Amino acid sequence: MPEQSKFENVDLFASLEAIMKQNTGFYQSDLDIDKEIIAKAAASPNREDKTLLWFCRPSGTHCFRERDVFLKDTAPHNTWRFYMEQTSDRV
Repeated sequence: MPEQSKFENVDLFASLEAIMKQNTGFYQSDLDIDKEIIAKAAASPNREDKTLLWFCRPSGTHCFRERDVFLKDTAPHNTWRFYMEQTSDRV
């Protein structure tokens, strides 16, 4: 198994913005909402709040707690499944 690269001292918001600008043409302001979610998660004392899943697509971005994506019938779960299974959007 190949050794994985480790990223340290990375500007997370700059990295997400660079990815978003390559893939997202509309609703780029969604990233501002994601930044708030990430900042709130970082400040939370709860470990489960700190593990997030993020994706961008041609019409916006989404950031969810990983836990919520795996809980059936939650909005994050339904959104994640919709974009992964039922659209042809590049995600």
